[in-house]
Amino acid sequence: MESKDRIAAANALVGWFNSQEIGPADAKAIMSKVLAKLMVPTRPTLPHELDAIIDSFELQLVHDINDRIYHVRRK
Repeated sequence: MESKDRIAAANALVGWFNSQEIGPADAKAIMSKVLAKLMVPTRPTLPHELDAIIDSFELQLVHDINDRIYHVRRK
């Protein structure tokens, strides 16, 4: 999936949360559950495999937060 498609999907998801009147705290809790389900494989994993999954996600999250801060401050 290309970056512009990811952005469009993220915006659609935020729009859906807004249309359902789901507040930020509940949206974060829901997304946390979804991420946990997606990140933890259905088969048993070794501790280092799960560590790698979490590390990769955290790196992407930090990048996305920095990107968001940059764009918000530019407005």
